Amino acid sequence: MEPMHLEIAQETEYFLLSCLLGAALGVLYDFLRVLRNTVSHNKVAVFVEDFLYTLFFGVCFFIFATDLTRGIRAFVLVGMFSGCLVERIGLGNWCVRIISKVTRFVWRTLMLPVKCLFAKIFAVINKRIVKKHLNFIKKQKNAKNPLKV
Repeated sequence: MEPMHLEIAQETEYFLLSCLLGAALGVLYDFLRVLRNTVSHNKVAVFVEDFLYTLFFGVCFFIFATDLTRGIRAFVLVGMFSGCLVERIGLGNWCVRIISKVTRFVWRTLMLPVKCLFAKIFAVINKRIVKKHLNFIKKQKNAKNPLKV
């Protein structure tokens, strides 16, 4: 009867470790959420990020389950999802909201001078290109033998 208690104790320990791993993976997904809140993403970028995260989650599940429990066990997957859910409900949403506001402010503050610099550079380039294009059109209209298309 004693080995049965040891097995249940090990399963409980593995379940709690899988909850901890799920919470860690939840924190990783929170970083993705902060990144999305800070820098705008299109649907393709969100899909790629989510796909890579899901692959990483699956690899972590497979390695954790096969290394510790010597097989795929449902309680490990339940533990990982539970840890993710508790992290998301507990501190996840609150932390994402606050960190997103801070990083958005820092991002805008740091990027404003860079945006202004690039805007000036592109304005000069654009002005020169447009000016040459207008001169070309003027010369083409004034030419005695205009180019035929």
